[in-house]
Amino acid sequence: MKRLFTLQLRVGMLFILTLAALLGTQSAMAQEAYVVRSTDYQTLTFYYDNLRSTRVGATFSLNSGATVPAWLKDEEAFRSYYVRKVIFDYSFRNARPTSTYQWFYQLRQLTHIYNLDNLNTSQVTTMAEMFSTCNQLKILDLSSFDMTRVTNTSMMFYCCGNLTTIYVNSSTSDVSAVTTSDYMFTGCNYLVGGSGTAFTSSHVDKTYARIDLGANSTSPGYLTTAPKAYVVYTPDNHTLTFYWDNNRASRPGTRYFLNKDIIGANEPLWVTDGTNASVTKVVFDSEFIHC
Repeated sequence: MKRLFTLQLRVGMLFILTLAALLGTQSAMAQEAYVVRSTDYQTLTFYYDNLRSTRVGATFSLNSGATVPAWLKDEEAFRSYYVRKVIFDYSFRNARPTSTYQWFYQLRQLTHIYNLDNLNTSQVTTMAEMFSTCNQLKILDLSSFDMTRVTNTSMMFYCCGNLTTIYVNSSTSDVSAVTTSDYMFTGCNYLVGGSGTAFTSSHVDKTYARIDLGANSTSPGYLTTAPKAYVVYTPDNHTLTFYWDNNRASRPGTRYFLNKDIIGANEPLWVTDGTNASVTKVVFDSEFIHC
């Protein structure tokens, strides 16, 4: 009887351990990076979770290397060009894509990319044609980008005809690993660096992919140091909060720069995209007094 009980106990423990291992493996495998295209074709949202099967709209896996993204080559790919906004969900900061090749290629109606700082680029090797021909984009915040492994930025901003400002930090502007950057800024006719250096067709590769110290300095460039002032909208409590600090990337919610920091912006971005209609409370953080 004692031996039978011991055998049953061992079998039971083995079953529990096997089940736990299977559940653990299933849970780990369930986490995946993917993109959802809304049913009206106007929004692309990037996620990293196990909820793909519950999402409404067409879903796509990420591309790798220099392969065209699936959301631009399925049977309704032409409808992707209706996209007006891109959202990086908070969960996506746990994803580690290796390529952003053509992610927003020829999205000519795209006007807003929200929470791009939820994109971790530490493993990315190519950003070629990432924003190519995004005619309606006026501002890009790349201040959270890690360029350590990036070797290809060719045509990254090609023909972004209305792009005026690219925000970065010191690490973002380190493109020392880049070996291919042909036509990186070609057609960015309205792009201006933080100290006033204007686009010129004689500098379209990575040479000017650096923080601008002025056209007459030893280091002119097309990039601008990201400002410390920003605004966050949190939909859970319909609150718009003004901050002045270095914690922008860690704030949950939709993050905006002030319109004073965007060339040609007459209205705040939270007004132009309609978010203001949902705001019921406005808060000024105590540090905003320094702005």
